[in-house]
Amino acid sequence: MTQDYYEEQARDAFNILKQYTDICDYIRDFNDPNGFMWAPGTMINRISNLLQHQGHSGASFALTLRWIQKELKNTQNNQLNITG
Repeated sequence: MTQDYYEEQARDAFNILKQYTDICDYIRDFNDPNGFMWAPGTMINRISNLLQHQGHSGASFALTLRWIQKELKNTQNNQLNITG
């Protein structure tokens, strides 16, 4: 898998998930010590169902969500800088 493919897949996932404010809040604020790969609960199941077409392994799913988390935090920080 190339870096370009990974980034394209992560951007696709982000474009899908950013439509759901509750999911974005969950990903942005996620801090479970077991990480996304082992996180229990209905929210992870919901995210997994939305991204099922991408065919993630547990590891690629977790990495994708960490990439989205970074993007969400950067967006939040940039908005705070612009408005504050």
